[in-house]
Amino acid sequence: VIQCYKLENNTFSAMTTEAIFPHTLPPFETELYFLKYEFSAPHLLCCSDAESLPLNDLLAYAGMSLEKDIGQMMLGYTEADGGEEVKNAIASNLYSTAVSNDVLLLGSPIEGIYLVGRVLLKPGDEVILMCPAYDALVTTFQEMTGKENVKLWDLKAGQSGWELDLPALQRIISRKTKLVVVNFPHNPTGVIANANQMRQISDLCEQNGCYLFCDEMYRGHYNGHSERVMSMVDMYSKAVVLGGLSKTYGMPGLRAGWLVVKDPVLRQNFMNYKFYTSNSPNGFTVVCTQAAMRALPQLRTRTQDIITANLNVANKFFQRWENLFKWRPPMGGSVAFVECRPALLQSRTGSPLTIQQFCQQVVDACGVLLLPGKFMGAGKDGIASQCFRLGLGRKDFQQALQVFQQYLQVNYSGSTRNARL
Repeated sequence: VIQCYKLENNTFSAMTTEAIFPHTLPPFETELYFLKYEFSAPHLLCCSDAESLPLNDLLAYAGMSLEKDIGQMMLGYTEADGGEEVKNAIASNLYSTAVSNDVLLLGSPIEGIYLVGRVLLKPGDEVILMCPAYDALVTTFQEMTGKENVKLWDLKAGQSGWELDLPALQRIISRKTKLVVVNFPHNPTGVIANANQMRQISDLCEQNGCYLFCDEMYRGHYNGHSERVMSMVDMYSKAVVLGGLSKTYGMPGLRAGWLVVKDPVLRQNFMNYKFYTSNSPNGFTVVCTQAAMRALPQLRTRTQDIITANLNVANKFFQRWENLFKWRPPMGGSVAFVECRPALLQSRTGSPLTIQQFCQQVVDACGVLLLPGKFMGAGKDGIASQCFRLGLGRKDFQQALQVFQQYLQVNYSGSTRNARL
């Protein structure tokens, strides 16, 4: 008898059956949620990516042409690791000490999470995971090592923002720890670690002999803070980092991602597993990644301008609705994690609502999509379980927020100081 799952109405439910399509990974709740709503809900207020850009704009930024650089491209196999030209461009533009041989292009960024878990972990290994987190980080490592062996390192909800709790990490890490998993800038809270904090994390890993996996997909967003996120691969010899073009650079449709790892034996093991997953990266993606490396300043400025404008709108919105929400502005990245106050999480009859029920009511009533904290590794208790993710990277953010405000005006009319954005 094998534990399986069935899909009905875009929802997985557990079922016990004979050996028919055995499936041991739990449902990917965030992606199932987006499968149901991303292309049907008219107002997306929770997306983690920045506004996408047309291919012509990317090529223009890079000084390339559609006819010459794309139209003449041969549709053959690419080198399994991506090839020297693009790897060198990534290493030299994004990292201080990495070289081209340290870079491994992936079929998609999420493949990197799978490869790290498959190569580094065996059942029973201890993992420490920064939480809340993108649910692929949580479930992948829980399934590979055992749920009971994954310790959650929770962020603190400070008065003015989310904060790292380094003393808590020091208490739970030990020589038994095989892997520590972090993410900077952080999805969904927007926390970034300054140089001193990153050094403390890497020192704790080095003292305990464990690997450090850092998801750096949001690196490049800094939201007005003077701190710039260093790469963990430039600080610690046993670090593995994940990078890509989906978030900071507004190109999620390319599925462009890479791992950077300095240990040649470990890197070769990643490559061997990659032969069984994607084998080699998409040729079109390789060319567009090369273009992006030539156009990094323009791409970052474009995205940062969008996020800065949206943050100004969000700051005013949450000031007006402070009786319903606790707003902790993100230090970096394109997302924020918004706490709902008790006055918001109640039905019209006065009974309490879960954050999932509230988000469901909002999308059903006005078509505004929010992502419940439950999908980001938040349990039933604590502040994170009362939060939703807010996406700040889209150009239609103010329009979507206006629709959300109209919903609040109808249902919570006594809770605002000013009704205008």
